[in-house]
Amino acid sequence: LSADAGNIEQIAPFASDAAVVVIPTNQREGYFPKNVEERISFLEDLIEKARKLGMTRLIGDLILDPSNVLESLIAYREFANRNPNVPLFVGVSNVTELIDADSIGVNALLARLSSEVGASILLATEKSSKAKGSVREEVIASKMMFLARKRGSVPKDLGLDLLVLKDKRVREEPYDKDVEADAQVITATEKSEPATLDTTGVFRITLDRNEGTIVALHFATLQADKPSNIVKGRTAEGVYTKIVERGLVTRLDHASYLGSELAKAEIALKTGKEYIQDQTLFKGLLPSS
Repeated sequence: LSADAGNIEQIAPFASDAAVVVIPTNQREGYFPKNVEERISFLEDLIEKARKLGMTRLIGDLILDPSNVLESLIAYREFANRNPNVPLFVGVSNVTELIDADSIGVNALLARLSSEVGASILLATEKSSKAKGSVREEVIASKMMFLARKRGSVPKDLGLDLLVLKDKRVREEPYDKDVEADAQVITATEKSEPATLDTTGVFRITLDRNEGTIVALHFATLQADKPSNIVKGRTAEGVYTKIVERGLVTRLDHASYLGSELAKAEIALKTGKEYIQDQTLFKGLLPSS
C-alpha cells in the first residue's frame, strides 16, 4: 500500500515510524498527473503534508508509466535534483510486465536508467510467465550498476553480468572448409520418412518446474495409458544415461531423438522457455552467424 492524496491522512496515525512510499496520485478520484512538472510538484506537496502529519521515513515514487517511460524518467531525475535527501522507488515491472521482450535485457536497462536518475529501491515482480526470473535479474543488475557507479565506469567487465543467451567474446573454434578437400561432404536434410517405433517403448518428455527436473515418461507401448518407468534428472546427460543403463532404448535413431529432445528440455529448464516435445524451442529472430 502506497500513500497518496486520497489516503495519506488515514495512513499517518499508523506510519509515524514506518517507511512509506508516497506516490503522486489520488486513486480515490482517479487522478494521476502526466505532465512532468505537475507530477513533481504534486509529490513534493504530498511529502510535505506527510511530514506535517508526523511521517518521517518517506520514499518518493514518481511512478514509471509504461505508456510514457521517457517522461517518467525525466520526472524522477528532476525530482531527485530538487529533493536529493528523499530516496526514490522505481517499480520497474510496470515496464517489464507490459512489453513483449525478454525480461533480462529490459531489466538490465531499467536498472541502468534507474541508477542514472538516482533511484535507491527497485521493485520487480514475476506475475507473467515472461517475467519469471525478474527478481534475480534485477538483483544482479542493481549490483552491476552500483559497482559501475563506484568505479565511475559503464556496467561492463565488472566480474558479474547478465549475459545468458549471448557472449561478448566468441571462443568457439571457427570451421575450416579446407578439411573438406579430401573428404566426402554429406548434406543433411530434414527427416521426412516416418519413424520406426522402438520395441522397448516410447517416451514423453516434460519438465517438473517445481523440482527443477527433466522428466522422461516411458510407456511400454504407444497405446499404454500409464508410464511403466519415469526417469528424472536435472540434466539431459543424467536422464539419457539412466535410460541407456536400463535398456529402455535400442534403436540408434530413437536414442539420437531422445538426446535431442532432452537437450532442448534442459535448455528450457535453465532459460525459462516453454518446452513442448517435438516443437522448436526458439521461434524468434536469432542470429545465424
